[in-house]
Amino acid sequence: QSEVTPIVEGYGGWAFRAEIVPIESAYPGYGELVVLQNTDHINSCKPVNKNDPSYAETLAFLEKSLKSRGKRAEA
Repeated sequence: QSEVTPIVEGYGGWAFRAEIVPIESAYPGYGELVVLQNTDHINSCKPVNKNDPSYAETLAFLEKSLKSRGKRAEA
């Protein structure tokens, strides 16, 4: 019998903690740059709860995008 094993056990695993690109080259030149302190890719993509900064930033982005889209539809 085979068993599925996750690559990273538990939340906040150490396996992928590395800076892929320096912050200076992370900004594409448009939009808002949001830097989430003390987090990595896994933590920022899977927030712990609704108080997590990555959750709050994502929610604010979606609300702003939907509001902007609604204004364009009315015009």
